[in-house]
Amino acid sequence: MMLKKIRLLKQMLGFVGAVFLIFVISHLMHPIIGMILVKLELIEKKPHWLYPLITLAMFSVVIGVTTSIFVNANIVRPIKLLIMSINRVAAGNFKSKVEATSRLKYFQKMITSFNKMLDELNGNEMLKSDFINNFSHEFKTPINAIQGFAKQLQNSNLSEQQKQEYIDIMIYETQRLSSLATNVLNLSKVEHQVILSNKTQFNLSEQLREVVIMLYDKCTAKNVEVEFDSAEVEIIGDRELLKQVWINLLDNAIKFCYKNSVIKIKIATTVAKVNVSIANDGEPLSANAQKCIFDKFYQADASHATVGNGLGLTIAKKIIQLHGGNIYVVGGNKTTMEVFLPIKN
Repeated sequence: MMLKKIRLLKQMLGFVGAVFLIFVISHLMHPIIGMILVKLELIEKKPHWLYPLITLAMFSVVIGVTTSIFVNANIVRPIKLLIMSINRVAAGNFKSKVEATSRLKYFQKMITSFNKMLDELNGNEMLKSDFINNFSHEFKTPINAIQGFAKQLQNSNLSEQQKQEYIDIMIYETQRLSSLATNVLNLSKVEHQVILSNKTQFNLSEQLREVVIMLYDKCTAKNVEVEFDSAEVEIIGDRELLKQVWINLLDNAIKFCYKNSVIKIKIATTVAKVNVSIANDGEPLSANAQKCIFDKFYQADASHATVGNGLGLTIAKKIIQLHGGNIYVVGGNKTTMEVFLPIKN
């Protein structure tokens, strides 16, 4: 507040100084202008009382024209361009950026912010389009499979083994549909959530141990060992939402690690933050995969050979952001998911 008052006082002093300077210059110049007017025989004698008025009038004209040119170039024209761009945005064109032609700092900031908003809107529109396309693909694929195998089951010439195989595939595809519907609902819930209303203090280390036990069967199926040895860490947050994050991250680590490998879970703390890292040995992530891994429906496995619909990490990231934290993926020989959370939220 004090800085704003000081800035306003400087502007007022600058305006007063400019007006005072104009009057001083006009007072100093009026004898010279009077002599010029006499020599040009525009006036017959020297009416000294007219010189200041004529000088002031001339300065007023020059200053008025200069001010008009400046205002038109730096205020009126940028505002017109901005209004035109806003109208194009209202019509659905999110690529209508405005060129920052004004020399005024506040107008430059306004136009920069407007162009940044357009980039965000354009990105959101692309994400929306990708979401619809990917959701349609993920939704139609299991339905087509179920429909196809249901028609096959109408064939009376099928053996019992074939029938059982087709039924197993149909059950698997219905599970995919159920998982997709659940994840879309969860994503919609956390995307529209702004405030965490169910925050409690709980033992993060104990929660991670519970998640390891929950996924024990999946670890056993790939002969994967989970290494986790941590001091007891207490944090404040939404217990159920954070549990969903750890399930998603550990499930992904198991899904994409090599058989007979080790997954390492570590917790490190500072005064204000806690860092949870989950690292696995698997195929290294490409640079593009690291960039897009948190996008909706993105799957690093383009063949879709692994179970999943590409929403787990999107949900995890949103939950972490709701807690005021961040989540990153670190590639290399090991793929590591790094989660940073405030201890007191």
